[in-house]
Parts: sequence; C-alpha cells; structure tokens
Amino acid sequence: MSEKIINCAIYTRKSTEEGLEQDFNSLDNQYEFCTNYLKSLNDANLHLLPTRYDDGGYSGGNLNRPALQRLLHDIRCGLVNRVIIYKIDRLTREIRDFFKLLDIFDKYDVEFVSVKENQYYNTTTAIGRLMVNMFLVFAQFERENAGDRIRDKIATSKAKGMWMGGCPPFGYDIGDRRLVVNETEAQNVRFIYQTFCDTHSLADTTDTVNSRGIRTKYYTTRQGRTFGGRKFSIKTVQRILQNPLYKGIVTHRDKQYPGQHDAIIDTAQFDLVQAIFAAHKDKRETRRCPKTASGGERETAALTGLIFCGCCGSAMTPSYCCKGGIRYHYYRCYRRASKLEDKCPINQIRSSELDRVVLEQVLAILKSREFFAKYVSYRREFDISTVYSLFNNLDEVWNSLFETEKHRILRELIAKVTVYKDKIVLDVKKDGLAGVFAELSQNNQLVGVEYKENKTFQISVAYRATRLANGAKIIVPATAKEESRFNGSLRLARQIAKGFVWRRQLESGLTLQELSAAEKINERDIRFAVRISMIDPAIVESVLSGKSPEFLTYAFMKKHPIPLLWSDQRKLYGFEERKIQ
Repeated sequence: MSEKIINCAIYTRKSTEEGLEQDFNSLDNQYEFCTNYLKSLNDANLHLLPTRYDDGGYSGGNLNRPALQRLLHDIRCGLVNRVIIYKIDRLTREIRDFFKLLDIFDKYDVEFVSVKENQYYNTTTAIGRLMVNMFLVFAQFERENAGDRIRDKIATSKAKGMWMGGCPPFGYDIGDRRLVVNETEAQNVRFIYQTFCDTHSLADTTDTVNSRGIRTKYYTTRQGRTFGGRKFSIKTVQRILQNPLYKGIVTHRDKQYPGQHDAIIDTAQFDLVQAIFAAHKDKRETRRCPKTASGGERETAALTGLIFCGCCGSAMTPSYCCKGGIRYHYYRCYRRASKLEDKCPINQIRSSELDRVVLEQVLAILKSREFFAKYVSYRREFDISTVYSLFNNLDEVWNSLFETEKHRILRELIAKVTVYKDKIVLDVKKDGLAGVFAELSQNNQLVGVEYKENKTFQISVAYRATRLANGAKIIVPATAKEESRFNGSLRLARQIAKGFVWRRQLESGLTLQELSAAEKINERDIRFAVRISMIDPAIVESVLSGKSPEFLTYAFMKKHPIPLLWSDQRKLYGFEERKIQ
C-alpha cells in the first residue's frame, strides 16, 4: 500500500516593493531556501505544488494579501496538505491573525513548517505552540517598533513642510516628490472659493461648480488604478474650502507648519471662508430644535445602514430639518443630497413614516404561520403548543416591548430595505426569523434550525406617498382610497400663481419698486416668479395640477438657469417632447 502524497505549498512575503524588479529578489531567495529544505528531507511522498504564493509589497500586519488569500482558498479546496515558509514573521506579525490561520490549518489538517525555526516548532505539543507564540511576540514588537519609527519620520518631515505622499489634492500635481501647482485646477480652486464667498452656501457652490463641467481630480496610481473625474459632492467642496494646504500650510496632529509648496489661495480669503463657516455654525447652535416631530426628546433612525434608494442605488442616510421649533427626521438619498444626482425621484422620506411601515411588515411576518412553516425547518421536534401560544398572543407580546427592543428585532430580521417610487422591498433574513421566533417564544429548541433555498427572501410592499392639507407627506397603502389632494411642489405652485398676479400688476403700470415695497418681497424674487409664470404653458399646467415630476421644485428651478426655448425647458424639467401635428 502506497504512502499518502503530501502536497506542499511555499508562501513568501516582502513588506516593500523595493528590489522586486531584480532578477533574484527576496521572494526568490525565500522560495529557494524552502525548496532546498524540501529536497534535504529526501521524502518521495512530498510533492511541491507548481503554484507560487508570493506577496511582494504587502505588510504582515493583516491578512488582506492576494497570494495568502489564494493559499487559504486552495487549503479549503483540499489542494494543500503542508504550508512551508522561511520564517514565521513572513506569514504574519500579529498573534491574533496567527491564531486565525492556525485554526484554519487545524480544521483542514494542514501541517505548518517554518524552516528557520523548524528545530523549535511542533504543533502537536504544548511546548511547540509556546515557542511559536514567543517568536510571534518578538515579531509583533518589531512591527510596532517599525511603526513608531515611521510615525516619527512623518512628523519630522511634515514639520519641515514636506508632502508625505498619497493622492495629490485637487489643484496640485506631484513633481520631484513635492506638490506642484496645476494651473488649470488652481483656477477652479480659486473659483470655488470665490463662489462660496459670494453665495455663503455649500449647496449653491456645488451646483455652480458641477454646472460649469468642473470635475474632481483624475488620478492614476502606480498600480494602474484610476480615481476621480466625477461630479463634486457637498462634502468634497467643503474639504477643499477647509483645507489649509491651499494657503501653503501642512498640518499634522492639529499642528500647522509652513509648506514647501506654493499657495493657491491667499491667507485673507481663506480666513474669510473659515469665518463664514463659523458664522453658520453659530446660527445652527442658536436655532437648534429641542423637540422632535413626535414630541419626544430624541428620534432614532432605526433603518440606518439598511435602507437604499431603488432608483439610483445610493444609500439613504438619516437627516433632519427644523421648523417651528420642531425637528423633523428624514431618510435622504445620499446622491441627491450630495448633489451627485439632480433628478432622483426619491429625494427624501419621513423616517417615522418609513419606520412605521417596516415595523408593521415585521409584525405581519411574525404573525404569519405560513412564514414559520415555510422558512423554519419542520424536521426537528418543536413544542407546538408554545409556538401556537405565541401566535395567538403576539400582539400583546409585541405591544409590551420597548421601542428599542422592536428596533433590535427589526435589525435582526431585515437585511436590506429598498425604496422605490411606488413600493418598498424588504430583504428578510431567514436565520433572523427563526432566532426571533425562538426569543419571543422562549423555546430553545428553535435555535440552530435549518433553512431552505437562499439566506433571504423578499417582500414587496406597494405604497404611494400622499400629502396632507399642511403639505406633509405620509405613506399609505397603494390600495387606499385616493383623495383629491395636491401632490406636487406647493411652493413652486404658489410662486407661479403669484407670478401671474404680479405680472398683471406690472402690466397695469405699477413699478417693480412699488410692488416690492407693497409685498415686502425682494425685487429679485418678484422677477423670478414672473419669469417662471411665462415658461411652457403645459409645464405650468402640470405644476399647478400637482402632476409634475417630484424633482421639479422651486429650489431646483432657482439653481438651474431657465432655458429660453420651450423644448429645452421640457427636456430640463423631465417632460416629453411635444409631438408635431
């Protein structure tokens, strides 16, 4: 009977890319050393795999290395029986990561050999494991010591005003390891600063920058990966406006040093921008709303991290606004809020409304015997009387829970919530379903049950958003009775109606100054209202009847210049082209 063949894999690693271009580098040296070790054993059952697992330029401080991940994948597939390395620190410098790897090796019966420490290493004995841990302690100490040296070097270099690498900021290129002004981008940086000084608004500045076709810095790394070339978001514009690098300063740990690069923005304008930000912050502090829309002290967004926009695929993030001393909470489409997408029809939705709808569906799922029978395995013995008792008293149990407990159950059950214009899709976790059944029924026999098909199933909830008389949007079932309520942009409709009235008054001989004094409204707003009342009549009719696209609001029209041609207006505002008779 023949001996079992042992497939051996050699793993090598080098922390930096320096010297890898040489014909015989450190990785080759490690590989040859391990190969000679295998030959010295003179064992015919040892078979060296032809695949090389080389990680050049990767730190040993984590396991995110391509060759190591390929090695672990081959181990799980049963292709590797023994792993050979030059030294233990080539595999990892973290004790925690080493134990993870050791568990994988033990699970798949993989032997592990460190050639340089082979005389001390034996995973079958306690003393062998002790020696390995001792080696790893020293390896981790060496890594942390090297990290301290690198941090000290960065601090010293920044104190001299040097650029320490990375993607160059917008407005600069890299030349001779220093920042060099890119005049084309520098002009755009100055334009951003000047626009913000004129408007005092991040949103208006971002709209203006994007409308001029200015895009973020396009950058290619040494590995060939490309970044940038996209629209500016509000956060990107804010980082540019608050980065002291543009006035010739290098920062490090809240300290500022004169940089070796040329400034793009003069100190006076930079300080003016920071003063505007400080004034905005003071206003927010004085106008902070102590109450929420529900009257409580604090309103939590239960679906944070789970909710996504179904129209543009963006995450929906919690936000709020204040009106009348009350704070109203919303989930906002991130791309729309960041000015990366202008026409996403979702925009924002009241968090209390959406949380209510999702919680109602969660309760409906828990009350459904069909879901229990379909998604919780029936091949085990259950206490049926306990389960049916739970079904019969679930409303009472649910109402006795605190809101935090309901939200915790919601997050255990729901994997993802996708919001569309006419429906909400819930991805429900099957393992969470059984876990919640077990918790509510206190039946430990339900824990660890088996599941069928995929890990999740989907529920689609059809809905429509309708407006109350005060303009607030609420979510109602799609089958609910339609009410004759206005469902468009109320502010835009009011401004168009006022524009018609003001236009007649101006035509009757009233001057713009007299009208402004009588209405106590800025002349500019009167001109704009008159202007939008003169756009394509079909668009005006659609707005006044509440049938215009959701993105078409008063704010949208103010931020986008109104085209002169009706055809261009229809294209900009989301209407179909007129058919020529």
